Amino acid sequence: MDLWSSPDPNLHQQCYDPFVNELFALRDGFGSSGRYLPSTSSSHFFPPAVETPRKKGQRRNTIINTPDGTQRRPITRIPAEVWADILRRCIPSREENDRIPTLSPRKAPMQLTAITKGLRHIALAMPELWASISLVPNRDHELPCPETLEYWLRLSQNLPLTISVSRNRYRGAGDDLEYLFWKLAKWSGKRWEHLYVNPIGIHGADGRWRRYVFPRLKSVTIQGGIQPPSLPECFKSLVKTSESLRALSWTDVEPLQFERRSELPLNVSLPLSRLQYLKLSNPLWPSDALHMLKAAPMLQTLEFTALKGIRYTSVIMGTYPTQPIQLLHLRSLSINALKFEEECGQAVRTSMDDFLPYIFTPNLHSLSVGYNDDQRSPFAALQSFLTTTRCRLTSLTFSYAPLSSKELHWILAHLTSAGSLRALAIKAAPQVASPLSNQLTSWMLPSPQCLVPTLQHFSFNVSALNASSPGAVTNMLKQRCKVRPRFLRSVHFEDLCQVESRASTPNEIIYIREFAARYRLITTSN
Repeated sequence: MDLWSSPDPNLHQQCYDPFVNELFALRDGFGSSGRYLPSTSSSHFFPPAVETPRKKGQRRNTIINTPDGTQRRPITRIPAEVWADILRRCIPSREENDRIPTLSPRKAPMQLTAITKGLRHIALAMPELWASISLVPNRDHELPCPETLEYWLRLSQNLPLTISVSRNRYRGAGDDLEYLFWKLAKWSGKRWEHLYVNPIGIHGADGRWRRYVFPRLKSVTIQGGIQPPSLPECFKSLVKTSESLRALSWTDVEPLQFERRSELPLNVSLPLSRLQYLKLSNPLWPSDALHMLKAAPMLQTLEFTALKGIRYTSVIMGTYPTQPIQLLHLRSLSINALKFEEECGQAVRTSMDDFLPYIFTPNLHSLSVGYNDDQRSPFAALQSFLTTTRCRLTSLTFSYAPLSSKELHWILAHLTSAGSLRALAIKAAPQVASPLSNQLTSWMLPSPQCLVPTLQHFSFNVSALNASSPGAVTNMLKQRCKVRPRFLRSVHFEDLCQVESRASTPNEIIYIREFAARYRLITTSN
Protein backbone atom coordinates (compact mmCIF):
# COMPACT_ATOMS: atom_id res chain seq x y z
CA MET A 1 0.00 0.00 0.00
CA ASP A 2 1.28 3.45 -0.87
CA LEU A 3 2.62 5.27 2.16
CA TRP A 4 1.73 8.69 0.79
CA SER A 5 -1.94 8.01 0.06
CA SER A 6 -4.56 9.84 2.07
CA PRO A 7 -4.50 8.87 5.76
CA ASP A 8 -7.14 6.54 7.09
CA PRO A 9 -9.48 8.47 9.42
CA ASN A 10 -9.79 5.39 11.62
CA LEU A 11 -6.05 4.90 11.91
CA HIS A 12 -6.03 6.33 15.42
CA GLN A 13 -8.21 3.43 16.54
CA GLN A 14 -6.15 0.90 14.56
CA CYS A 15 -2.83 1.98 16.16
CA TYR A 16 -1.86 -0.34 18.96
CA ASP A 17 1.56 1.22 19.30
CA PRO A 18 1.81 4.07 21.85
CA PHE A 19 4.78 5.54 19.98
CA VAL A 20 2.64 6.10 16.89
CA ASN A 21 0.07 7.88 19.03
CA GLU A 22 2.84 10.19 20.14
CA LEU A 23 3.75 10.74 16.50
CA PHE A 24 0.17 11.80 15.87
CA ALA A 25 0.53 14.28 18.72
CA LEU A 26 3.72 15.54 17.11
CA ARG A 27 1.91 15.83 13.80
CA ASP A 28 -0.81 17.92 15.43
CA GLY A 29 1.65 20.03 17.37
CA PHE A 30 3.86 20.93 14.45
CA GLY A 31 1.09 21.12 11.86
CA SER A 32 3.33 19.90 9.07
CA SER A 33 0.44 18.77 6.81
CA GLY A 34 2.73 16.49 4.87
CA ARG A 35 5.29 19.20 4.08
CA TYR A 36 8.94 18.50 4.67
CA LEU A 37 10.36 20.59 7.49
CA PRO A 38 14.10 21.17 8.05
CA SER A 39 15.72 19.04 10.69
CA THR A 40 16.62 20.42 14.09
CA SER A 41 19.59 18.10 14.33
CA SER A 42 22.28 17.66 11.69
CA SER A 43 24.24 14.93 13.43
CA HIS A 44 22.13 11.94 12.40
CA PHE A 45 20.87 10.56 9.13
CA PHE A 46 18.34 7.78 8.82
CA PRO A 47 17.17 6.26 5.51
CA PRO A 48 13.44 6.40 4.78
CA ALA A 49 13.01 2.76 5.73
CA VAL A 50 15.04 0.66 8.12
CA GLU A 51 15.03 -3.10 7.74
CA THR A 52 15.84 -4.74 11.05
CA PRO A 53 17.44 -8.20 11.00
CA ARG A 54 15.01 -11.06 11.54
CA LYS A 55 15.60 -14.29 13.30
CA LYS A 56 15.69 -17.44 11.26
CA GLY A 57 12.18 -18.44 10.29
CA GLN A 58 10.64 -15.19 11.53
CA ARG A 59 8.06 -13.60 9.26
CA ARG A 60 7.84 -9.89 8.52
CA ASN A 61 4.43 -9.24 10.06
CA THR A 62 4.80 -10.85 13.44
CA ILE A 63 4.28 -9.61 16.94
CA ILE A 64 7.38 -7.78 18.15
CA ASN A 65 8.70 -7.04 21.61
CA THR A 66 8.77 -3.33 22.49
CA PRO A 67 11.31 -1.70 24.82
CA ASP A 68 8.72 -1.46 27.61
CA GLY A 69 8.36 -5.25 27.63
CA THR A 70 4.98 -5.49 25.93
CA GLN A 71 4.17 -7.19 22.65
CA ARG A 72 2.66 -5.15 19.81
CA ARG A 73 1.62 -5.89 16.28
CA PRO A 74 3.37 -3.77 13.62
CA ILE A 75 1.29 -1.24 11.72
CA THR A 76 1.09 -1.64 7.97
CA ARG A 77 0.54 2.02 7.05
CA ILE A 78 1.25 5.49 8.52
CA PRO A 79 0.06 8.77 6.94
CA ALA A 80 2.44 11.09 5.15
CA GLU A 81 2.09 13.76 7.86
CA VAL A 82 3.45 11.43 10.52
CA TRP A 83 6.25 10.26 8.26
CA ALA A 84 7.16 13.88 7.49
CA ASP A 85 7.60 14.46 11.22
CA ILE A 86 9.95 11.49 11.41
CA LEU A 87 11.96 12.91 8.52
CA ARG A 88 11.96 16.31 10.17
CA ARG A 89 13.56 14.98 13.33
CA CYS A 90 15.93 12.55 11.65
CA ILE A 91 17.18 13.98 8.35
CA PRO A 92 19.14 17.24 8.05
CA SER A 93 18.19 19.66 5.32
CA ARG A 94 20.32 20.53 2.31
CA GLU A 95 21.38 23.83 3.86
CA GLU A 96 22.89 22.04 6.84
CA ASN A 97 24.82 19.46 4.88
CA ASP A 98 25.09 19.49 1.10
CA ARG A 99 26.28 15.89 1.00
CA ILE A 100 22.97 14.57 2.30
CA PRO A 101 20.01 14.94 -0.07
CA THR A 102 16.78 16.49 1.09
CA LEU A 103 13.96 13.98 0.94
CA SER A 104 10.48 15.09 -0.01
CA PRO A 105 7.59 12.93 1.21
CA ARG A 106 5.52 13.78 -1.88
CA LYS A 107 8.24 12.44 -4.19
CA ALA A 108 9.14 9.31 -2.28
CA PRO A 109 6.34 6.73 -2.53
CA MET A 110 7.25 3.47 -0.86
CA GLN A 111 5.79 0.46 0.88
CA LEU A 112 5.83 0.61 4.67
CA THR A 113 7.07 -2.70 6.04
CA ALA A 114 9.30 -2.08 9.03
CA ILE A 115 8.52 1.39 10.28
CA THR A 116 7.56 0.30 13.79
CA LYS A 117 10.31 -2.30 13.96
CA GLY A 118 12.98 0.03 12.60
CA LEU A 119 12.45 3.73 13.06
CA ARG A 120 10.40 3.18 16.20
CA HIS A 121 13.23 1.47 18.01
CA ILE A 122 15.74 3.97 16.64
CA ALA A 123 13.69 6.95 17.76
CA LEU A 124 13.10 5.48 21.21
CA ALA A 125 16.82 4.80 21.54
CA MET A 126 17.80 8.38 20.62
CA PRO A 127 16.96 10.61 23.60
CA GLU A 128 18.28 13.72 21.84
CA LEU A 129 15.37 13.47 19.39
CA TRP A 130 13.03 14.17 22.30
CA ALA A 131 15.05 16.92 23.97
CA SER A 132 13.16 19.69 22.14
CA ILE A 133 9.57 20.23 23.29
CA SER A 134 7.41 22.73 21.41
CA LEU A 135 3.92 23.74 22.52
CA VAL A 136 2.52 25.83 19.66
CA PRO A 137 -1.19 25.07 19.31
CA ASN A 138 -3.45 26.38 16.56
CA ARG A 139 -6.50 24.55 17.88
CA ASP A 140 -7.62 22.94 21.13
CA HIS A 141 -6.94 19.35 20.13
CA GLU A 142 -3.33 20.15 19.20
CA LEU A 143 -2.31 20.56 22.84
CA PRO A 144 -0.82 17.33 24.19
CA CYS A 145 -2.11 15.97 27.45
CA PRO A 146 0.12 16.02 30.56
CA GLU A 147 0.68 12.28 30.24
CA THR A 148 2.13 12.80 26.76
CA LEU A 149 4.49 15.49 28.03
CA GLU A 150 5.62 13.21 30.82
CA TYR A 151 6.21 10.44 28.30
CA TRP A 152 8.36 12.75 26.13
CA LEU A 153 10.38 13.76 29.18
CA ARG A 154 11.04 10.12 30.00
CA LEU A 155 12.22 9.51 26.44
CA SER A 156 14.66 12.43 26.65
CA GLN A 157 16.21 10.83 29.74
CA ASN A 158 18.42 13.37 31.52
CA LEU A 159 19.47 15.52 28.55
CA PRO A 160 19.19 19.34 28.60
CA LEU A 161 15.87 20.51 27.17
CA THR A 162 14.85 23.21 24.69
CA ILE A 163 11.37 24.51 25.57
CA SER A 164 9.29 26.60 23.15
CA VAL A 165 5.88 27.85 24.28
CA SER A 166 3.74 30.02 22.02
CA ARG A 167 0.06 30.73 21.66
CA ASN A 168 0.65 31.54 17.99
CA ARG A 169 -2.44 32.93 16.26
CA TYR A 170 -4.84 30.84 18.30
CA ARG A 171 -6.11 32.63 21.42
CA GLY A 172 -8.34 29.97 22.90
CA ALA A 173 -5.75 27.81 24.61
CA GLY A 174 -4.38 30.32 27.11
CA ASP A 175 -5.38 28.57 30.35
CA ASP A 176 -4.51 25.08 29.13
CA LEU A 177 -1.20 26.25 27.70
CA GLU A 178 -0.26 28.00 30.94
CA TYR A 179 -1.18 24.86 32.86
CA LEU A 180 1.12 22.75 30.67
CA PHE A 181 3.89 25.34 31.02
CA TRP A 182 3.83 25.07 34.81
CA LYS A 183 3.70 21.28 34.57
CA LEU A 184 6.85 21.33 32.46
CA ALA A 185 8.52 23.69 34.91
CA LYS A 186 7.66 21.37 37.78
CA TRP A 187 8.78 18.16 36.10
CA SER A 188 11.83 19.32 34.18
CA GLY A 189 12.71 22.92 35.14
CA LYS A 190 16.15 21.85 36.37
CA ARG A 191 16.93 20.48 32.89
CA TRP A 192 15.90 23.52 30.84
CA GLU A 193 18.76 24.84 28.74
CA HIS A 194 16.96 27.07 26.21
CA LEU A 195 13.59 28.74 26.78
CA TYR A 196 11.47 30.61 24.23
CA VAL A 197 8.15 32.17 25.28
CA ASN A 198 5.99 33.96 22.71
CA PRO A 199 2.77 35.84 23.58
CA ILE A 200 1.11 33.82 26.28
CA GLY A 201 -0.64 34.97 29.42
CA ILE A 202 1.73 33.52 32.01
CA HIS A 203 0.61 35.46 35.04
CA GLY A 204 2.29 33.68 37.92
CA ALA A 205 0.49 36.04 40.30
CA ASP A 206 0.19 33.32 42.93
CA GLY A 207 3.96 33.11 43.35
CA ARG A 208 4.54 30.14 41.06
CA TRP A 209 7.76 31.63 39.72
CA ARG A 210 9.26 31.34 43.21
CA ARG A 211 8.70 27.59 43.38
CA TYR A 212 11.03 26.56 40.58
CA VAL A 213 14.70 26.97 39.79
CA PHE A 214 16.40 26.72 36.39
CA PRO A 215 20.10 26.11 37.08
CA ARG A 216 21.02 24.96 33.55
CA LEU A 217 19.49 27.80 31.52
CA LYS A 218 21.85 29.19 28.87
CA SER A 219 19.46 31.32 26.80
CA VAL A 220 16.08 32.91 27.50
CA THR A 221 13.89 34.60 24.87
CA ILE A 222 10.73 36.37 26.01
CA GLN A 223 8.66 37.93 23.26
CA GLY A 224 5.80 39.64 25.04
CA GLY A 225 2.93 38.09 26.89
CA ILE A 226 4.10 38.05 30.51
CA GLN A 227 1.96 40.39 32.56
CA PRO A 228 3.65 43.35 34.35
CA PRO A 229 2.84 42.26 37.94
CA SER A 230 4.71 38.97 37.43
CA LEU A 231 7.72 40.39 35.58
CA PRO A 232 9.99 40.84 38.62
CA GLU A 233 9.23 37.32 39.84
CA CYS A 234 9.77 35.94 36.34
CA PHE A 235 13.20 37.50 35.94
CA LYS A 236 14.36 36.61 39.44
CA SER A 237 13.26 33.01 39.03
CA LEU A 238 14.87 32.60 35.61
CA VAL A 239 18.28 33.96 36.51
CA LYS A 240 18.70 33.83 40.28
CA THR A 241 20.10 30.28 40.25
CA SER A 242 21.26 30.06 36.64
CA GLU A 243 24.99 30.64 36.77
CA SER A 244 25.32 29.46 33.16
CA LEU A 245 22.99 32.06 31.56
CA ARG A 246 24.69 33.42 28.44
CA ALA A 247 21.92 35.06 26.38
CA LEU A 248 18.82 37.02 27.37
CA SER A 249 16.35 38.55 24.90
CA TRP A 250 13.15 40.39 25.75
CA THR A 251 10.95 41.96 23.07
CA ASP A 252 7.47 43.41 23.43
CA VAL A 253 5.32 44.34 20.47
CA GLU A 254 3.44 46.90 22.55
CA PRO A 255 5.10 49.03 25.25
CA LEU A 256 4.03 48.12 28.75
CA GLN A 257 2.16 50.62 30.90
CA PHE A 258 3.44 50.88 34.46
CA GLU A 259 1.45 52.95 36.94
CA ARG A 260 3.94 52.72 39.80
CA ARG A 261 7.69 52.43 39.90
CA SER A 262 7.39 49.27 42.02
CA GLU A 263 5.96 47.48 38.96
CA LEU A 264 9.07 48.01 36.84
CA PRO A 265 10.58 44.64 35.99
CA LEU A 266 14.19 45.39 36.86
CA ASN A 267 13.77 47.10 40.21
CA VAL A 268 15.69 44.11 41.59
CA SER A 269 19.30 43.02 41.48
CA LEU A 270 20.00 40.17 39.08
CA PRO A 271 23.05 37.87 39.01
CA LEU A 272 24.13 38.18 35.38
CA SER A 273 27.86 37.80 35.85
CA ARG A 274 28.23 35.43 32.88
CA LEU A 275 25.77 37.06 30.50
CA GLN A 276 27.29 37.66 27.06
CA TYR A 277 24.29 38.63 24.88
CA LEU A 278 21.49 40.99 25.90
CA LYS A 279 18.61 42.24 23.75
CA LEU A 280 16.03 44.64 25.15
CA SER A 281 13.34 45.97 22.85
CA ASN A 282 10.56 48.31 24.08
CA PRO A 283 10.00 47.05 27.61
CA LEU A 284 12.46 49.09 29.69
CA TRP A 285 13.25 52.66 30.51
CA PRO A 286 16.89 53.63 29.85
CA SER A 287 17.58 54.02 33.58
CA ASP A 288 16.44 50.45 34.29
CA ALA A 289 18.46 49.08 31.40
CA LEU A 290 21.54 50.84 32.76
CA HIS A 291 21.04 49.32 36.21
CA MET A 292 20.75 45.93 34.55
CA LEU A 293 24.11 46.44 32.82
CA LYS A 294 25.78 46.86 36.19
CA ALA A 295 25.14 43.18 36.86
CA ALA A 296 26.57 42.05 33.48
CA PRO A 297 30.27 42.99 33.39
CA MET A 298 31.10 40.23 30.86
CA LEU A 299 28.56 41.44 28.28
CA GLN A 300 29.81 41.24 24.68
CA THR A 301 26.71 42.10 22.58
CA LEU A 302 24.02 44.62 23.51
CA GLU A 303 20.89 45.53 21.51
CA PHE A 304 18.67 48.18 23.03
CA THR A 305 15.46 49.79 21.74
CA ALA A 306 13.72 52.14 24.15
CA LEU A 307 10.06 52.84 24.69
CA LYS A 308 8.18 54.73 22.00
CA GLY A 309 5.49 57.33 22.41
CA ILE A 310 4.94 56.97 26.16
CA ARG A 311 4.70 59.98 28.44
CA TYR A 312 6.56 59.65 31.72
CA THR A 313 7.33 61.67 34.83
CA SER A 314 10.64 62.19 36.56
CA VAL A 315 9.54 59.70 39.23
CA ILE A 316 8.88 56.89 36.78
CA MET A 317 12.16 57.58 34.96
CA GLY A 318 14.22 56.49 37.93
CA THR A 319 17.74 57.45 38.86
CA TYR A 320 20.79 57.28 36.61
CA PRO A 321 24.27 56.08 37.62
CA THR A 322 26.60 58.74 38.96
CA GLN A 323 29.58 57.12 37.22
CA PRO A 324 29.69 55.59 33.71
CA ILE A 325 29.19 51.84 33.67
CA GLN A 326 32.34 50.14 32.42
CA LEU A 327 31.63 47.42 29.86
CA LEU A 328 35.19 46.39 29.08
CA HIS A 329 34.19 43.25 27.17
CA LEU A 330 31.45 44.80 25.01
CA ARG A 331 32.22 44.29 21.31
CA SER A 332 28.91 45.06 19.60
CA LEU A 333 26.34 47.76 20.42
CA SER A 334 23.05 48.36 18.61
CA ILE A 335 20.81 51.18 19.81
CA ASN A 336 17.51 52.46 18.40
CA ALA A 337 16.73 55.96 19.60
CA LEU A 338 12.95 56.03 19.56
CA LYS A 339 11.68 59.33 20.91
CA PHE A 340 9.39 59.67 23.89
CA GLU A 341 7.96 62.72 25.63
CA GLU A 342 7.80 63.94 29.18
CA GLU A 343 4.48 64.58 30.87
CA CYS A 344 2.41 67.39 29.30
CA GLY A 345 4.72 67.37 26.29
CA GLN A 346 7.06 69.96 27.78
CA ALA A 347 10.23 68.39 26.38
CA VAL A 348 11.28 65.66 24.02
CA ARG A 349 14.09 63.29 24.94
CA THR A 350 15.55 60.27 23.24
CA SER A 351 16.91 57.02 24.58
CA MET A 352 20.28 57.84 23.02
CA ASP A 353 20.59 60.99 25.13
CA ASP A 354 19.67 59.01 28.25
CA PHE A 355 21.81 55.95 27.51
CA LEU A 356 25.12 56.62 25.71
CA PRO A 357 26.55 59.12 28.24
CA TYR A 358 26.33 56.51 31.00
CA ILE A 359 28.34 53.64 29.45
CA PHE A 360 32.08 53.31 28.83
CA THR A 361 33.08 50.81 26.11
CA PRO A 362 36.77 51.18 25.19
CA ASN A 363 36.88 47.85 23.31
CA LEU A 364 33.77 48.38 21.16
CA HIS A 365 34.20 47.13 17.57
CA SER A 366 30.71 47.36 16.04
CA LEU A 367 28.22 50.22 16.44
CA SER A 368 24.73 50.39 14.92
CA VAL A 369 22.61 53.52 15.37
CA GLY A 370 18.93 53.72 14.49
CA TYR A 371 16.82 56.86 14.67
CA ASN A 372 13.32 57.90 13.70
CA ASP A 373 13.09 61.52 14.80
CA ASP A 374 13.66 64.07 12.05
CA GLN A 375 13.54 66.98 14.51
CA ARG A 376 16.72 66.24 16.46
CA SER A 377 20.11 64.90 15.44
CA PRO A 378 21.91 62.20 17.46
CA PHE A 379 25.25 63.81 16.62
CA ALA A 380 25.84 65.38 20.04
CA ALA A 381 25.44 62.07 21.88
CA LEU A 382 27.52 60.22 19.27
CA GLN A 383 30.31 62.80 19.33
CA SER A 384 30.57 62.66 23.11
CA PHE A 385 30.45 58.86 23.09
CA LEU A 386 33.17 58.41 20.44
CA THR A 387 35.43 61.03 22.03
CA THR A 388 35.07 59.67 25.55
CA THR A 389 35.40 55.95 24.87
CA ARG A 390 38.16 56.28 22.23
CA CYS A 391 37.05 52.94 20.78
CA ARG A 392 38.51 51.65 17.51
CA LEU A 393 35.38 50.80 15.54
CA THR A 394 35.65 48.29 12.71
CA SER A 395 31.96 48.44 11.70
CA LEU A 396 29.55 51.41 11.67
CA THR A 397 25.88 51.36 10.62
CA PHE A 398 23.46 54.29 10.41
CA SER A 399 19.75 53.53 10.00
CA TYR A 400 17.44 56.50 9.40
CA ALA A 401 19.86 58.88 11.14
CA PRO A 402 19.29 62.56 10.24
CA LEU A 403 22.95 63.61 10.10
CA SER A 404 24.11 66.66 8.21
CA SER A 405 27.09 66.57 5.86
CA LYS A 406 29.30 68.31 8.43
CA GLU A 407 28.31 65.87 11.18
CA LEU A 408 28.87 62.82 9.00
CA HIS A 409 32.24 64.20 7.90
CA TRP A 410 33.36 64.61 11.52
CA ILE A 411 32.39 61.03 12.39
CA LEU A 412 34.19 59.55 9.37
CA ALA A 413 37.24 61.74 9.97
CA HIS A 414 37.39 60.66 13.61
CA LEU A 415 37.26 56.99 12.62
CA THR A 416 39.82 57.60 9.87
CA SER A 417 42.28 58.87 12.45
CA ALA A 418 41.78 55.64 14.39
CA GLY A 419 42.53 53.69 11.20
CA SER A 420 40.34 50.72 12.08
CA LEU A 421 37.03 51.10 10.18
CA ARG A 422 36.45 48.21 7.77
CA ALA A 423 32.67 48.25 7.18
CA LEU A 424 30.31 51.19 6.62
CA ALA A 425 26.55 51.00 6.06
CA ILE A 426 24.30 54.03 5.58
CA LYS A 427 20.55 53.57 5.23
CA ALA A 428 17.72 56.09 5.19
CA ALA A 429 14.08 56.25 4.27
CA PRO A 430 12.92 58.76 1.62
CA GLN A 431 10.94 60.76 4.19
CA VAL A 432 13.96 61.15 6.47
CA ALA A 433 16.59 63.84 5.92
CA SER A 434 19.34 62.23 3.88
CA PRO A 435 22.71 61.64 5.56
CA LEU A 436 24.44 61.52 2.18
CA SER A 437 25.12 64.14 -0.44
CA ASN A 438 27.44 64.59 -3.38
CA GLN A 439 30.19 65.42 -0.90
CA LEU A 440 30.37 61.82 0.27
CA THR A 441 31.86 60.66 -3.00
CA SER A 442 34.50 63.40 -2.93
CA TRP A 443 35.42 62.58 0.66
CA MET A 444 36.05 58.94 -0.17
CA LEU A 445 37.91 59.44 -3.45
CA PRO A 446 41.55 58.28 -3.23
CA SER A 447 43.65 61.26 -2.15
CA PRO A 448 45.85 62.29 0.78
CA GLN A 449 42.67 63.55 2.51
CA CYS A 450 40.68 60.41 1.70
CA LEU A 451 38.29 59.29 4.44
CA VAL A 452 38.27 55.69 5.69
CA PRO A 453 40.98 54.37 3.32
CA THR A 454 40.81 51.00 5.09
CA LEU A 455 37.17 50.44 4.04
CA GLN A 456 36.51 46.89 2.80
CA HIS A 457 32.70 46.58 2.95
CA PHE A 458 30.35 49.35 1.84
CA SER A 459 26.54 49.26 1.98
CA PHE A 460 24.18 52.09 1.15
CA ASN A 461 20.53 52.71 0.43
CA VAL A 462 19.91 54.27 -2.98
CA SER A 463 17.10 56.38 -1.56
CA ALA A 464 19.59 57.84 0.94
CA LEU A 465 21.74 59.36 -1.80
CA ASN A 466 19.50 62.40 -2.17
CA ALA A 467 21.17 64.57 -4.84
CA SER A 468 23.90 62.04 -5.43
CA SER A 469 23.45 59.33 -8.03
CA PRO A 470 24.40 55.65 -7.94
CA GLY A 471 26.80 56.31 -10.79
CA ALA A 472 28.72 58.88 -8.73
CA VAL A 473 29.13 56.45 -5.84
CA THR A 474 30.17 53.71 -8.23
CA ASN A 475 32.75 56.00 -9.81
CA MET A 476 34.19 56.67 -6.35
CA LEU A 477 34.41 52.94 -5.64
CA LYS A 478 36.03 52.37 -9.02
CA GLN A 479 38.73 54.94 -8.28
CA ARG A 480 39.42 53.31 -4.92
CA CYS A 481 39.76 49.91 -6.57
CA LYS A 482 42.32 51.31 -9.02
CA VAL A 483 44.48 52.67 -6.21
CA ARG A 484 44.16 49.65 -3.91
CA PRO A 485 43.16 46.62 -6.03
CA ARG A 486 41.14 43.90 -4.33
CA PHE A 487 41.04 45.83 -1.06
CA LEU A 488 37.33 46.58 -1.40
CA ARG A 489 35.71 43.19 -0.93
CA SER A 490 31.95 43.74 -0.97
CA VAL A 491 29.44 46.41 -1.91
CA HIS A 492 25.76 46.16 -1.02
CA PHE A 493 23.27 48.23 -3.04
CA GLU A 494 19.79 48.42 -1.53
CA ASP A 495 16.51 49.47 -3.14
CA LEU A 496 17.76 48.95 -6.68
CA CYS A 497 14.23 47.99 -7.66
CA GLN A 498 13.08 51.52 -6.89
CA VAL A 499 15.87 52.98 -9.00
CA GLU A 500 15.12 50.65 -11.90
CA SER A 501 11.55 51.91 -11.91
CA ARG A 502 12.79 55.40 -12.71
CA ALA A 503 13.19 56.13 -16.40
CA SER A 504 16.32 58.27 -15.96
CA THR A 505 18.58 55.75 -14.24
CA PRO A 506 18.59 52.34 -15.98
CA ASN A 507 22.02 53.03 -17.51
CA GLU A 508 23.43 53.70 -14.06
CA ILE A 509 22.15 50.34 -12.83
CA ILE A 510 23.83 48.60 -15.78
CA TYR A 511 27.01 50.52 -15.00
CA ILE A 512 26.89 49.40 -11.36
CA ARG A 513 26.49 45.75 -12.30
CA GLU A 514 29.26 45.88 -14.88
CA PHE A 515 31.51 47.51 -12.30
CA ALA A 516 30.72 44.78 -9.77
CA ALA A 517 31.42 42.04 -12.30
CA ARG A 518 34.70 43.64 -13.39
CA TYR A 519 36.04 44.03 -9.87
CA ARG A 520 34.44 40.84 -8.54
CA LEU A 521 32.47 42.60 -5.86
CA ILE A 522 29.39 41.20 -4.18
CA THR A 523 26.55 43.43 -5.34
CA THR A 524 23.06 42.62 -4.07
CA SER A 525 19.71 44.33 -3.98
CA ASN A 526 16.52 43.89 -2.00
